Amino acid sequence: MSGKLTKIDADSSALEVAKKMSENKVSSVILTGDQDKIEGIVTERDLVKNICANDVLASKTPVISIVTNLSSLITISKHSTIEEAAYLMLKNGVRHLAVVEDESNKNIIGIITTTDLAKYLSKKLEPIDKKSSVLVQALYVAEEPAEERDIAADR
Repeated sequence: MSGKLTKIDADSSALEVAKKMSENKVSSVILTGDQDKIEGIVTERDLVKNICANDVLASKTPVISIVTNLSSLITISKHSTIEEAAYLMLKNGVRHLAVVEDESNKNIIGIITTTDLAKYLSKKLEPIDKKSSVLVQALYVAEEPAEERDIAADR
């Protein structure tokens, strides 16, 4: 989970949101309203589907018009497992999952993205990958013709 939330005012334009995403190297931003109240989330997918694909002028479009609002935002408790997060993302076809203190309140404390899942899996698979690469090398050497193994041994 990324606990560092990138936020922008809900009155911003879609262009300003896109620039903020680019500057912060993130694929979503949290929209905030009065007194830093969270209004929703905007993702790269929202920008592509609602702005680019419709040839809408990003500098003139208020981002609030394409926001995924809190009532429809898919959330998960901070106490949930990684498996539950992956299941929710697949089931709902989302690439961003808002992490909340608990399901009864919508206080977003972080975001889980598909990149977070990939990083988690790569760490878990790393020891297996090292073992398998040694095994693959051993199998490759075993399948080489004998004369090639002899030449390699002479080097």
